[in-house]
Amino acid sequence: MSIAGDTRARLAVDVVQGADGYLFHRDHEAIDQITGALPLGPREIAVWRDSIETRAAWCKANDIAFRMMIIPEKHVVYADKLPPGFALSDNRPAVQILDSIDPETRALCSYPLQPLIDARAVRATYLKTDTHWTFYAGFLAYDLLMDSLVESVSLPIRIAVTDLSFADRTHIGDLGVRLEPEQDEIATTVDHRIARPFQRVFENRIFARGAVSIYESSDQGLPRCVLFRDSFANYIIPHLIPTFSRLVVMSSDSLQYDLLRSERPDVVIVTIIERFLGMLDGDGRRHLPDDLAGPGLAELTGASAADLKAYTGFERLP
Repeated sequence: MSIAGDTRARLAVDVVQGADGYLFHRDHEAIDQITGALPLGPREIAVWRDSIETRAAWCKANDIAFRMMIIPEKHVVYADKLPPGFALSDNRPAVQILDSIDPETRALCSYPLQPLIDARAVRATYLKTDTHWTFYAGFLAYDLLMDSLVESVSLPIRIAVTDLSFADRTHIGDLGVRLEPEQDEIATTVDHRIARPFQRVFENRIFARGAVSIYESSDQGLPRCVLFRDSFANYIIPHLIPTFSRLVVMSSDSLQYDLLRSERPDVVIVTIIERFLGMLDGDGRRHLPDDLAGPGLAELTGASAADLKAYTGFERLP
C-alpha cells in the first residue's frame, strides 16, 4: 500500500458512516463526549465556568458586549442520521458547562441546537461529507449573534437572508476524502448580492492556533469587534466583516486580554465547536482554557498588541 493509501486507511477508521450518506467522525473524542462516556470532572467544569464568567465580567467592566457561542456537533444536530447504537447523553461537556455558569453569564452564551435542527427543513445545516456545518448554518449563527446584540450595540449594517445569493457546487469534505472511493456531495455556497468594500489589513499567515486576520471597513461609524474562534467561524466571518468597522479575528480558545485592552472593541465574540470543550491533549489530559496562565499574544501570533493596533487607518479611542 502506498503512503497516501496507508494514511487514508488510518484516517478512515475514525469515520462513522450514517444514514443517507451522512458521515460522522471520532476526532477529538467526539463520540465519547456526545454519548456521555467522557464527561468533564468537577475540577474541569470549574475551570471552564470560572474562565467564561471571568470573560463576561471583564467585558462588562470595560463596557464591551460579550457573547459566546458553543457550536453543536454534527452528531447532535443530525442525531437521527447516526447509525444504531449511538445514544446522545445530556451529560456531555457542552451541557455540563452551560448548566454550571451563573444565570447572567448564561444569558450571554448560546448553544443553537434547536435552531440548527429546525433550519434543516429549509436547507442542510451540516455537510454530509465534512466535519463542518454549511454556509447557510454559518449565516444562521451570525443572525442569532446579531439578534443577541441589538439591545447592547448599534448595528447600522446587518446582513439579512434577503442579502444572500446561493449556488451549488460539488464538494468532497474532510471526511469524504478519507474514504476509498472518495465520497462527494452537492453543497450550497452563500454570497452577498451587494459587495461592501473592505480591506484585510493584516494576516500573520499562521494556519493553526494563533492565526490572526484584521479586516477594516471605510465606515468608521460601525462598531468594532474581536472574534476568538476555531475553523467553524470561517462560515460566519464573511457576514461579520461588513457589520463592523474593524474586525480582529484570532484562532484561539482562550481570551487574550492584552489584545482587548489595546483594541477596545465594542463587541467580543467567542465561538467554539462542542468537541473542543472536552477533548484530550497529546498526553491524554483534558485540554482546558488558559486565559490567564497560558501562552501570551506575542508567543501565539508572532505579534504584540501594539503591533496589531498599528494596522489601522483610523484614529483609536483613548
